[in-house]
Amino acid sequence: MYEDIFIQVRYKLLTRVNSKDILLIEADGNYSKVTTTSNSYLVNATLTQIEADLPQDLFCRVHRAYIVPLNRISDIDADTIYLNNKQIPIAKKYKENLFSRLKILR
Repeated sequence: MYEDIFIQVRYKLLTRVNSKDILLIEADGNYSKVTTTSNSYLVNATLTQIEADLPQDLFCRVHRAYIVPLNRISDIDADTIYLNNKQIPIAKKYKENLFSRLKILR
């Protein structure tokens, strides 16, 4: 189930974003960049802080610099996730957790 989350941004106290609209969350120093279907937001929080607040059934940390929405993954290679046209590396540290959260038909 998707839910709305609020993102604290520079000029507004909070902006409502539906979690299904999030395309990618990536580290940017001590900030994190949340990219949605319509906008990008720079959030004053680390990926670890954001990861703790996100719905765990919808998002997965796959690299020290990336959190991906599980519903946006189109393909996976040995060490790369494809989110439409974007390639995201999978770190060995996060790989087992990612695969345990996917429904895989063998």
